[in-house]
Amino acid sequence: MSTLKDIAKNAGVSVCTVSRYINRKIKVKADTAKKIDHAIEHLHYIPNNAAKTLKTNFSSNVALLIPTLANLLFAESAHEIETVFRQNNFSVFIYGFENDIRREKAVIPRLIENRVAGVLFNTLPSNYEDFLHLRSLDRNGIPYVFLNRMFSPIPIPSVYVDYYKAAYDATSYLIESGRKQVAIMLGRLRQPQSHINYLGYTSALRERRRDLSPDTIFECDYDSNQIPALVERALSEKIDAFYCLTDLIAIHVIHALRALGRRVPDDVAVIGAGNTTFATLMDPQLTTVDLKNRLLGRSGAQLLLDIIKKCEHQQTIILEPNLIFRGTA
Repeated sequence: MSTLKDIAKNAGVSVCTVSRYINRKIKVKADTAKKIDHAIEHLHYIPNNAAKTLKTNFSSNVALLIPTLANLLFAESAHEIETVFRQNNFSVFIYGFENDIRREKAVIPRLIENRVAGVLFNTLPSNYEDFLHLRSLDRNGIPYVFLNRMFSPIPIPSVYVDYYKAAYDATSYLIESGRKQVAIMLGRLRQPQSHINYLGYTSALRERRRDLSPDTIFECDYDSNQIPALVERALSEKIDAFYCLTDLIAIHVIHALRALGRRVPDDVAVIGAGNTTFATLMDPQLTTVDLKNRLLGRSGAQLLLDIIKKCEHQQTIILEPNLIFRGTA
């Protein structure tokens, strides 16, 4: 098996230069980098990460915890996270906790046992109680960053999207476009993201002197099978516009409307949230709120990377959403 000494000899540089180049601790001249890369490839060098872990007490792995692997919102941000860390010689382990805080708590001891260099937590489970399970990460010196976890009693490095503004802007636009009865289709109202969207929605209604009625607030519990019945009930309440928590929910709402003989947007307008790839596959394309999924991933990864490398960093990064006008509203 090739060693750093072999690489250095082949490339004509010092062992220290090779080590620091491989670990991205220094930048070298382009021709030097080319020689080292050629030597690594020629000698089939494989870094000894186990030895690195013994030396630093941490591995070159980070963990990403997300509610589900099936949602494109999380897949897009996960892709950006993996890219940032791969470019910095880290691997990313992804865990889906299926929106259950118990599963999140169960994985923490495994992360500590594997000496991960850091952890990213994306979104807060609806059944969360507290953050006490994170104290074990603190005790073991493992840094972590919150993505879209706005409710924290203690200051934790965080990146999140302004969901209040997303719902406020979408609802305001629908009202100003002449829609009479604007409904909101949430996941679970008790979940933080849904609750903040609800606050933005109700604020837009109040400012425009629209009545707030429980008949315009719907919870689908992230179950597409529930949406047709909810849409049918909404139509009985003369709903002529929907703001939906996600693009996927919006697409299911549109399918349900069409099954009931309604035209989108002529009869009923629909706005989603996320600006995922799904939004452009519709006909007409989905009007949506861009929640900056990719920027969320990049920003969160860079924030955690800065903390791992003990660089100066921001404590909180807030991303501003914006409406993307297409064909459904």
